[in-house]
Amino acid sequence: MNQSLGLTEYYQRFISLHCKLVHNHEFKMDDFRKRLLYKASHRGMKEADRLIGDFALARIGTLSESQLTSFDLLLDESDNDLLKWIMEREEIPGWVDSNLITEIINFNNEQ
Repeated sequence: MNQSLGLTEYYQRFISLHCKLVHNHEFKMDDFRKRLLYKASHRGMKEADRLIGDFALARIGTLSESQLTSFDLLLDESDNDLLKWIMEREEIPGWVDSNLITEIINFNNEQ
């Protein structure tokens, strides 16, 4: 993850990407994706906003319908649990989509 990106720049990037996605004729973000993007970027913990929000910013437009549903369920989990799984401090429970968590981990490791 790019640590040099400050919170102000992060939200400017969020708004810029949101505007591009909404106004792009090839891809109009539906309400479900918009809601997930907001939910992923406004977690309550700055660390979760960055790890999950950055992933959502980059990948929300490419996730399949089943991945979007899994992502929605994942976002219902607590920030503490999500961070433990993403930072690989705890095993991912069976009810959680481990493939999606792995995608989030890999995305953040590439940043």
